[in-house]
Amino acid sequence: MKLKKSKIGVVGLWHLGCTLSACWSGLGHEVAGFDEDANKIEGLIKGEAPLFEPGLNDALKKGLKSGKLSWTKNPADLSDCDYVFVSYDTPVLDHDESDLAPIRSAIGKLKSVLKNQAMIVISSQMPAGTCLGLRSELQKQNKTLELVYSPENIRLGEAIQSYMNPGRVIIGIESAAAQKKAGQLFSEIKADLLFMNLTSSEMVKHGINSFLATSITFTNHLADLCEVAGADILDVVGGIKSDPRVGMKAYLTPGIGFSGGTLGRDLRVLSNL
Repeated sequence: MKLKKSKIGVVGLWHLGCTLSACWSGLGHEVAGFDEDANKIEGLIKGEAPLFEPGLNDALKKGLKSGKLSWTKNPADLSDCDYVFVSYDTPVLDHDESDLAPIRSAIGKLKSVLKNQAMIVISSQMPAGTCLGLRSELQKQNKTLELVYSPENIRLGEAIQSYMNPGRVIIGIESAAAQKKAGQLFSEIKADLLFMNLTSSEMVKHGINSFLATSITFTNHLADLCEVAGADILDVVGGIKSDPRVGMKAYLTPGIGFSGGTLGRDLRVLSNL
């Protein structure tokens, strides 16, 4: 049976938001992307993403040409959406703290314009426990609105491919009705759908990034020991990865450490907890 296509909003048009806009419009849904930045919207109307990602501009232009993709600076234009993705690339403040202001601002705007039964899907990275509070705030305004969490899993340089072929999709939900509605949408992505409560889905992302950070740090310590013992760390890592319990994609490349906000942010969340 052919699934009925939905009207989808995407809030926050940077790497994640532009990728989601391209992917869901490519699946045949009517997508409206929202951002308050007039310069971004001006570029996107021409099919030009605000940053380089292989294949992204072509995918955006295809959506625009088909009439399935549009852009707006007015949140009221999302009022008839069935689903709205909140897709800000969560800023990281000093000391690896998450800046949740853009996400909270988006929820504040959406809760007063969305139609009954609409669903907000947060894909931005969120500290554990945050989405439960946002859902409570949303339903104080309108009990028919629902909020779920599906953490982003895109990779720079292969964003579209990684989003459309994720292996599995994590979905945090708090009701059977939310699971049914979210499942209807995400079933179009050919992957296992793993449903759990909101806080568990947030913790999955923290756990993955902390595991990767641990792997990198462990490998650097192992490299120091190899130097003392006279072993070749690259041969050692190759041997470790060959074990099927570890795997060839494991984060076991020695170097100067890990950097960037993502891993440090999730370590900070767990440390604070």
